[in-house]
Amino acid sequence: MNRHHNQQGTFSVARLRCTRGFTIIELLTVMAVMSLLTALLWPVVQQGGRHTKTIACQGQLRQWGMGFAQFTEEHENALLNAPIAVWDPFWQPYCDRHKDLFVCPMATRYEEDAGGDRLREYCAAGGCVLGDKFKAWKLATRTPATLEPGPLVGSYGINYGGLSLLDPRVNGGRKINRSNIPVFLDCVDFSAQAKTRDGPPLYDGHRTSPGDMKRPCINRHGGGINSLFLDWSVRKVGLKELWTLEWSRWFDPHGPWTRAGGVQPENWPAWMRTFRDY
Repeated sequence: MNRHHNQQGTFSVARLRCTRGFTIIELLTVMAVMSLLTALLWPVVQQGGRHTKTIACQGQLRQWGMGFAQFTEEHENALLNAPIAVWDPFWQPYCDRHKDLFVCPMATRYEEDAGGDRLREYCAAGGCVLGDKFKAWKLATRTPATLEPGPLVGSYGINYGGLSLLDPRVNGGRKINRSNIPVFLDCVDFSAQAKTRDGPPLYDGHRTSPGDMKRPCINRHGGGINSLFLDWSVRKVGLKELWTLEWSRWFDPHGPWTRAGGVQPENWPAWMRTFRDY
């Protein structure tokens, strides 16, 4: 009887030990470990999300490339020297049928109000609100030349100087490197034009007058932007690499803001110095 009683007592103690709950110390330890793991993994999750959006952005630009290629083929691969009017028939169907393709997945929001920014207030008075690296621009009209009613929201800019190089009358009949000529790319404005001596943004998000290199020089995709080129290829472009592209017939890709032109690391604004040199 005693042996049986002792065995039952032993089983009862074991059962109690197995069914007891966690102590406060154990719960706090588990919570601390989970918080630590979350802190360590969260940047990785965010980076993965940004990478996914970068790939999606490149996919959209490839669709633009197919549209541009078809349009140029139908128009015998030639444009006038004032391509903004020529491209209206191309923009119109894309405004109507492919509005989502105007907006990079990293910059889907936009602001109605200029927010006290004098440059943006000036643009807003003309029916356009500038974007930012993570914000889209807003245009009051769908097609600038014909002033079709809008609005049009987007976060890419078109480089008319690059498109015009398709016209032999513009490029002088010379052989051009289409893979280095940007056509449609991440930008804070509807158009992205640049001059050889344009300086870089003084700080991340710095904007200036229309047609300046600061418009596409935005840190939207981890030290670079995405661009469609005149050979209809798409790739990521480093921010400093922008000065080595052939923006127009008159742009020098070996200018003062390139290594070939003698730029030094300390010449770049502090926020750009860690980016790759070209």
